[in-house]
Amino acid sequence: MDELSKSIQNLSEGDVTQIIRSAGIVGAGGAGFPTYKKWSNLEDVDNLLINLQESEPIFYSDKNLVSSNPESFQKFFQWVLDNFFESVVIGSKEKYRDEWIKKLEQLTDGSIYLHDDLPIDLEEDSGVIFGYTHDVYDFSRDFSLLRVLTGVDVYPDLPTEHGWITQNTETVYNIYKAIFEGKPVTEKFVHINGNTPMHRCLKAPIGTPTKDLLKEAGVETEALKQDQILLEGGPGWCSALENKLAEYGLSKRTNGLLVMDRKIVEEGRAKNEENRINILDKYEWSKKNHEKQPENIQPDIVRIPLLSNPHYRGKVQSSQPIVDSGDRVEKEQVIAIPNSNGISIPQHASIDGVVEEVTSSHITIEK
Repeated sequence: MDELSKSIQNLSEGDVTQIIRSAGIVGAGGAGFPTYKKWSNLEDVDNLLINLQESEPIFYSDKNLVSSNPESFQKFFQWVLDNFFESVVIGSKEKYRDEWIKKLEQLTDGSIYLHDDLPIDLEEDSGVIFGYTHDVYDFSRDFSLLRVLTGVDVYPDLPTEHGWITQNTETVYNIYKAIFEGKPVTEKFVHINGNTPMHRCLKAPIGTPTKDLLKEAGVETEALKQDQILLEGGPGWCSALENKLAEYGLSKRTNGLLVMDRKIVEEGRAKNEENRINILDKYEWSKKNHEKQPENIQPDIVRIPLLSNPHYRGKVQSSQPIVDSGDRVEKEQVIAIPNSNGISIPQHASIDGVVEEVTSSHITIEK
C-alpha cells in the first residue's frame, strides 16, 4: 500500500466530512444541498445507496460516469466498505444494465437483484449490491428508491435517521475525486434539449453562462422568442429561469437546461409541488438524436454562484468571497469560503483568469 493509500485508509469520519466540505460538494442530481451534512454522523449510518436511476429521458451523464470509470467506483466502494458501511447499494433501472453497468458489476463481483427479486435482504447480504427496478420515473426520488429496493420506508424522515446515506451518482464521483485525487468541484455535466436544433451532453466549468451552453445546442439567446422560456432541470422536474438569463451561471446542481414554449410550461406546472414543472408527457423528447457522451467546453467567462440552490436560502448560507475585482486566480483556487453562520461550503475558480466582478450572488471570472 503506497503512502497516499495509507493516508486515505486512516482518515477519520471527521476528516472525511471536512474533505467533502472543502471540495465544495453539493447534491449534483438537482437538490444542491451541501453533501458534507449527510456525512457528518457516519456512526449512525450503516449503508450507502447510490441513486443511478437517471429517470429523465434526456440525461446520460450518470450512466456514462459509471460506464467510463468503473475502476474509480470500485475503488471507492471498497474503501467505504472497509471503513464506514456494511453495504453499498447501487439502485438503477434494469434497462440500463447491459449497456452501462455490466463493467462495474464484473469489477465489484457484487450481488445482483433484478426487479422480480426485490426487495434486497440486507440481513443475508452485504458488500456491493446491485438492485435493478422497473422503468418508473418516481423511483428517482431517494425515498421511493429505498422503499422499492429494500422495503425500508423512511418518508417523511431523512434517510440518515434510518441508517442510510443516499447520493446521486455524480455526487459520489465528486466525493471520490475529493478523497482520492484532492480535487474540488469545478465542473458539471449538463444536458441541453427542448426547442433546440441539437441535444447536447456537455461537461462545462461551474458558472458557464446560458448563452455559451445554448450556443452549443445551436441556439442564440438573443433569438429566443417571447413565447419561449428557459427551464432548469429535466422534463419531469424542472423550474423556470425566466428573467434570470443574463445573471445565470451553471450551478453545481444543474443537470439540464430546456428551451420550451410557455404554453407547454404552463400546462406542466404541478399544483402540489412547490417550484416543480412536469412536462415529461407534453413533448416528444426522442425526436432528435441524443448525445450520450459528454463533450468538454471552455467558455471565456464564468459566473460562479455563491449559493447552488436559491430555494435553500435561509437553510444554507451563501459562500463568502475572499477575492476582489482585478485579482488573478487559477482553476481550483478557493475564491469564497464557507459562511460561519450555518450550513455553507467554499467555492473554487473553475477557470484560470481575472476576477471581473464580485457580488452578493456570484463571482465573475474572465480568461
